[in-house]
Amino acid sequence: MSKHAVQRLKKILDAERAALLSGDFATVDTLAEEKTRLSQRIGPEDRRELSALSGALAQNSALLAAARDGVSNVLKALANQRAARQKLSSYDSSGKATMIAQQPAKTERRF
Repeated sequence: MSKHAVQRLKKILDAERAALLSGDFATVDTLAEEKTRLSQRIGPEDRRELSALSGALAQNSALLAAARDGVSNVLKALANQRAARQKLSSYDSSGKATMIAQQPAKTERRF
């Protein structure tokens, strides 16, 4: 890999970090394609240059994992809200949990 390609990879990692911090996942996706192309040109002689980029790779990986976890948490919260609108759980006089079905609302109030 040439020095130019290593410098290009560094710029891609910086752009990827900025995109992750701003939530621009479309840019992250296009940068991933370019990183893949560059990684195919990596040879054993490039290890020393690439070891300098390991910190940026680790940081971007942690940001991507945090974004994935955040999206997963939002999906779970939305599913819980949807479930709460459709059914209500309560307890009967004997202490047994029961489900109370709700009629779908014709309009929805939002606060």
